[in-house]
Amino acid sequence: MKARWPAAALAVASLGCGSGSDGGEGPNAVDTTSVTADAQVEADRESPSTATTAPGGRDPRTDTLAAVADTSMPTQRSSPGVSAIDTGPPSATTVAILESHGYEPASANAAAATSSGLQVIVGRSVLAPQDRHQAFFFFGGRFVGTDLFESSRAIEVAWRSLDTIALAYDVYRPDDEICCPTGGAIIVRYSWDGKEIVPLDPVPSAEERR
Repeated sequence: MKARWPAAALAVASLGCGSGSDGGEGPNAVDTTSVTADAQVEADRESPSTATTAPGGRDPRTDTLAAVADTSMPTQRSSPGVSAIDTGPPSATTVAILESHGYEPASANAAAATSSGLQVIVGRSVLAPQDRHQAFFFFGGRFVGTDLFESSRAIEVAWRSLDTIALAYDVYRPDDEICCPTGGAIIVRYSWDGKEIVPLDPVPSAEERR
């Protein structure tokens, strides 16, 4: 936009035209530096700023820099587990504990352990006419209990962290066939409090676990 000179500045400038013909400074000489500065101020007032301000008065350039900086920060994973299920076979000692309760390891990867010494083995009943499962917990190699008093239709190891093991229980709706649960799975975390195994989340009911 072409800058418009203030009227006062134009009047002063017209007085300056009466200065000596030799170009020297006469008594009515005008300080062109101050006039130019005044004109620029007036132009700045009338011209809209080209900078864009984000809602809330933030400078979007600052937000962009902050976003770039945030990319260097680690992101939170959806699962807090630090690793997948342990695939190593259970030891003969732990298998003997399961057998004494009428169970056997449900599968080759039915065991998981944490660095704090907590271990679990999902067992399958060898006595029940249908598949029934229980989770057997050990701490420091010593058997410390099962996940629940009653068995469940289906249990899997979901994930583990430094001191916690999470189990996934299949959930049945009232009209579900025994073969086909439609309620998804509920994750329940378990930890060792120094005396016993403690569930950290609500456990599905016996009806939901069948």
